[in-house]
Amino acid sequence: MNNKREEFEILEEHLFNIGLPSRDVCYSEDEIKRIEEKYKILFPEIYKLFMLKYGDSKFEQDIIYKSLELSPCTNKNNFNDIDSFFGFDSGFDNVENKIKQYYERIPSSIVPIADDGKGNLICIGVKDGYNEKIYFWYHENELNANVMLNEKKYGKVSLDDYWDNIYLISD
Repeated sequence: MNNKREEFEILEEHLFNIGLPSRDVCYSEDEIKRIEEKYKILFPEIYKLFMLKYGDSKFEQDIIYKSLELSPCTNKNNFNDIDSFFGFDSGFDNVENKIKQYYERIPSSIVPIADDGKGNLICIGVKDGYNEKIYFWYHENELNANVMLNEKKYGKVSLDDYWDNIYLISD
C-alpha cells in the first residue's frame, strides 16, 4: 500500500488546489472493512485512503471533470460537474445509506461515492473486472423506471447486465 500512499499524496495536492477541504474528522478503517464484508465488495486502496480523510466532503467551488465517455449530462467537450463525496457521517450522504438506496438500481459491481447535485451518481467499480474504474450513473434512464413505464421491452435483462445509463469517466 506504500505505492498507493505516494499516489494519494499526489492526489491530495490536487484536491487542495481545487478547494476540497480536508476533514478534521478521520474515519476508521474498520468502518470500510465492515461495509466491504457486508456487501461483498472491495474498495480500491487509493479510494480507502481518500475516504478515511475526505469522505462526506463538498467542494467550495464548482468543479468539473472530463469524462472518457459522453453522457447526456456532459457538454460537447465531455465535461461534467461533481458536487460532493459521500462519507460515514450520519445522514443523507452516508456512503452505506447510498449503497442501500441504490442497491437494486445500479449494477452490483459498482457503488455510489459522489453525486453531481442533479440526481446522478459518480460510482466506483468494486468487483467483477470493474475495480478502480469510475462511472457516471444517469438517473433518467435507469432500468427500473423504464420497466415501470413500459418504455421498452427488456425481457429478462438483469440489473447487472444493464449499462445503458452508465458511462465511463475514468479507468
